[in-house]
Amino acid sequence: MQCAHQRSWQTWARRVVLVLGGVASACAGAGDRSTIWPPPDFEVQFEEFAVADAEQTLERRFRVRADGLALFAEATAHVEDPKTGTTLPVWTRLAAYDLVPTCTRALARRMHRAGVHDLEPEQGQQDSVATVVARLRWQAFQELDVIRSRGRVHGTMAEILAILAAHLPPGERFETPGVAERGLESVLRGVPEPRDDAAGALDALLALQARAPEDPELVLDAFALACHLGRREVAERLIERWSALVDSQRAAVLASGADGGGDGTEARMVSDPGNGEVGEVVGPAGAVRSDGGGAASESRLGPAVLRRMLPGN
Repeated sequence: MQCAHQRSWQTWARRVVLVLGGVASACAGAGDRSTIWPPPDFEVQFEEFAVADAEQTLERRFRVRADGLALFAEATAHVEDPKTGTTLPVWTRLAAYDLVPTCTRALARRMHRAGVHDLEPEQGQQDSVATVVARLRWQAFQELDVIRSRGRVHGTMAEILAILAAHLPPGERFETPGVAERGLESVLRGVPEPRDDAAGALDALLALQARAPEDPELVLDAFALACHLGRREVAERLIERWSALVDSQRAAVLASGADGGGDGTEARMVSDPGNGEVGEVVGPAGAVRSDGGGAASESRLGPAVLRRMLPGN
């Protein structure tokens, strides 16, 4: 199939806004038909944390949305709230591409049929020393499953992660032991390689917000990059944008009587004894505490926490 290849991050960012399909539309095969897959709320996200000296550091994320947008990112730095120790990853190495509809459908259906919805919430070697821990978030049909793994994975978990890994950019892999051994080949064609370019990654994420204005995680990822690059005015605008999105989603959840949202932010009122800020929301998957909470805990985020991360504070 014909693919759009990036020549620079700036060119890519313009294409995201102007061209339906973004950087590249990728997947072997063609054709489309009516199907329940993927459901409108479908999203899968996998994150890996490096473990050293009892601390867990978010290093890698792969995310696929219902519209086919795939984002592979690696963090080489983090921004931190000095008061609570809450950190956000700075995704300086990024690849963004679109899966064609048949590919998105096949991914969602294969993971479902493999048993992702039936996985136990804790996987891997829970009683052993591990250098990698991970978190898989699966959302479909108004249900959200969060599965955490420690060290080597086996069986269904390894198969599901191998299916997901077949949609990574060329040359990339998950570091969780037990996945690469499955030997599933990539199903993609024409996928751009990740670029190690913080400024370009910020431009790309800002452009993607025009395509997905309802996505608070894209806003938060751009915020961390803006802070890292010292672009305070951009970061301040992103705080306002993120807060408005979270408030809107929280209001919708409370109005429906549900317990939480499906966008990576659990929309309910909380009180954090660590910082005394009441009425904030439990943050997205990427927000972790630097005290070793990592994949085992969600951090509470709110405008006050984000403002303390601003450059120049």
